[in-house]
Amino acid sequence: MGEWGEAIRDVRASVAMMNRNGDQFRAQAVEMFDAWVRLHAMDFEAVSATCQSALRLFKDPVRSAYSRFCLMLKGQAETGLGNYERALEYLSVARDALDSKTVINTWFLRMHLESAITDFWLSKGDLARARPQAEHSLQIAQAAPDRTWQALAWGANSKVSMAEGDLKHARVCIAEALSRMVGYEVPLAAWRVYATAAEIYERMRDNRSAKHYRKLSCETILKLADSLPAEEAALRKTFLSAPPISAILASVPSSKVRNGKPILVSKERYS
Repeated sequence: MGEWGEAIRDVRASVAMMNRNGDQFRAQAVEMFDAWVRLHAMDFEAVSATCQSALRLFKDPVRSAYSRFCLMLKGQAETGLGNYERALEYLSVARDALDSKTVINTWFLRMHLESAITDFWLSKGDLARARPQAEHSLQIAQAAPDRTWQALAWGANSKVSMAEGDLKHARVCIAEALSRMVGYEVPLAAWRVYATAAEIYERMRDNRSAKHYRKLSCETILKLADSLPAEEAALRKTFLSAPPISAILASVPSSKVRNGKPILVSKERYS
């Protein structure tokens, strides 16, 4: 839902309770959800460090859902850091574990993993592998009612088509992604889908539509950043300064960050 500050506070309260009970395993398991928030906020260094520590405790990916989740987060963090060899190693171990044995929430872990692998191949620029992977990820997402993952899957297929130069199919896919978000609050997917839509329409020389979707992406990003409390100023800064985020903010003249706090300035205010 994009309430990152609330999520972090809930995690901290849970970890404190587990530590009071002397339950180190569950305390470390709950820390994975803090890492998940930070992954979306693009603090890849922090995610990688948390997962590295947790993997020493979660030793059996075949039997442990926590271990699989941790491996996926670690793989995504390494992708974000550009450590592709390491990223593929962690994502592959997670996939092998999912293929070998069904555990609790396997359906959800599968959606997460296939999306992560799609992003990996896109980040590497390997379209030959990204195309079938994106299509496979879409099939997985379509089998579940989760609108966030459906929108992300359609958005990934749109990115692949755009990278291949097929703007017509990219537009079809992004229209599907946008339709999956109608009537739902899916900010984790929304800013990405809107950004992809803006790029597609810009390439198609539809500047009005491109401007519209850039603005929507920017507004969603600022709401996500604004959900972080003052004590998470460093995380807010990391998120807003991440290359894909800062590029979107820079493309919308009315977006600004003042004293570390994101705002959206009305043009009429300065007219």
